[in-house]
Amino acid sequence: MTKLKLTILLALLFNIQFVLLCKVNEQYLLIEITKLKFENNFSQAAALFNKLVFNYWENEQYQKALQSFEQSVALNKETGNNIAIKTIYCNMGMIYSDLGHVEISLVFLEKVYC
Repeated sequence: MTKLKLTILLALLFNIQFVLLCKVNEQYLLIEITKLKFENNFSQAAALFNKLVFNYWENEQYQKALQSFEQSVALNKETGNNIAIKTIYCNMGMIYSDLGHVEISLVFLEKVYC
């Protein structure tokens, strides 16, 4: 096997392992979030949602990130954590900006200052 083929094979194996690790991490976080919500530990569940969101965002899974942010907002409303909600709205505005949806982005960014 040539050095180039070996390098390509190793790169593919690394990529497969990374994808599987992300999927396992996603499933773990979703299970933990469910447990915390069942225990009415909304602040911790929201914190885990935020970890999940940044994983989606970094991997350009913007719709999943936005959906998870919405769930985190709902949990933060349960605990009255207005600072976290404003931070999430700011982040949602940045995601919409990344997607080229400037008008929607501005709506979320305005929520930060209201």
